[in-house]
Amino acid sequence: MSPKTVLVTADDHGALCLSKRLACFRKWLIDEAKCVVHSSISIVNGEATDGTKNAPVLVYGRAKESVSNPASSTALSSSTGVSSNSNVSSSSGTRCGIIDSEEEQILWDKTVGCQVRTVREVKKDDVLLEIPRSSMISPDIVASSDAGMAIFQCCEPGVESSSADPWESLCGLTEAVEFHKAKLRIQSGTQLLVNILRERKRAEDALVKAFREDASQLTEFQKAPRGSVSSRAPFIAFLLQQRFGLGDNVEHYPLVQSESNMKKFQLRILSATSPKTFAPYVIAFPSAFSLPICWKRYELALLSGCQGGFNLLVEVAAHTLVLSNDLIQLIKAGLLHRFSSVFPKGSISWDSWVWASAAWTSRAFPVNWYFKDGESIHDIMRANSYQITAAAEKVWEDLGVMIPLVDMMNHESDSGQIMWESGTNSKTSGGEKDEINNATCLLISQKRIKKG
Repeated sequence: MSPKTVLVTADDHGALCLSKRLACFRKWLIDEAKCVVHSSISIVNGEATDGTKNAPVLVYGRAKESVSNPASSTALSSSTGVSSNSNVSSSSGTRCGIIDSEEEQILWDKTVGCQVRTVREVKKDDVLLEIPRSSMISPDIVASSDAGMAIFQCCEPGVESSSADPWESLCGLTEAVEFHKAKLRIQSGTQLLVNILRERKRAEDALVKAFREDASQLTEFQKAPRGSVSSRAPFIAFLLQQRFGLGDNVEHYPLVQSESNMKKFQLRILSATSPKTFAPYVIAFPSAFSLPICWKRYELALLSGCQGGFNLLVEVAAHTLVLSNDLIQLIKAGLLHRFSSVFPKGSISWDSWVWASAAWTSRAFPVNWYFKDGESIHDIMRANSYQITAAAEKVWEDLGVMIPLVDMMNHESDSGQIMWESGTNSKTSGGEKDEINNATCLLISQKRIKKG
């Protein structure tokens, strides 16, 4: 008797992929990020709320399975960073900012993403999550990372001093966007649409040209002038490096900070409690985001044809101009060739660049979620012996922080079910630096939460 053939459909592949990613994320959240999660909390695929069978459910109680190789090929099947629609210009008629294979995209396309649910009732005043501040992706983490270093090295420094704040070499994101919006408001909806499509094409053409160049023949690169790259670029680079940083090497996760780069570029030393990698968290992000910055041409055309959509189209055009300019300036400065160990070939594309920007935009929290009452950026900088500058303050205000797991929850401000308590005192025998970095934030239930 011949063995029974088991057919694995595209849907099955997507479900398996997401299940493995969530299992890796759970292991990282507990073991490396040192978070404490209430045993009733689970992450479910959005299909689960529609009665779909076999939807991935991630319970944060006692783990029943072990993940011997969390960086499996399934979990990192798109490690090359080339999006499934990379052969189609996003300036033509497709959405941009899409990564992963078509099979993996199917699962995301059929759902509303991952959601945090309760598998049993939660009592009032229960602590749902304890997370150290050192396990959040903050401007300090990004500035100390290999990816952040690469961006700063591609830009002319703000001042000559080697101890200068690296953020001074960049332009504030809000400032850059408002600069373009002031010029774009006088244009018609059709002109805005043309500008968006043209900038997408310009960035794609710059990438194609850079990929065709022979790195061995390139000896000089032109650093981006001071203030010509926005402060969002290091955050985008950080997410891309954590998502695609090891290319086809799926045995390990990319480190936030490698020892060789830390010594070579004198990077700030990360807190001892900070995770060595954020890859399992970033890998759990969706394959695409439905933000207007990613919309197709005809979808944007709907905005250009109505009065109510004009302001949104101006916003999309301004952000597209900033994203395109950042990428092109960094390509000219040699980002793809000088730092190939940080960004393997194919890890940076227009799709992945937009994807990372959309990920940060849709998942980051305001800076006040990081600081406790009465605390400021000055306290953080002073405790870590960093130079206090207006540029650093602006980065925190503009870009905020990413908080693992919390960004998967529905944000319903009127429901009043949970309360966020920032920067509670942590038990530490160290000085002010340890007290600042190791402070724990709590997510507390404000009332009884039913199962579901």
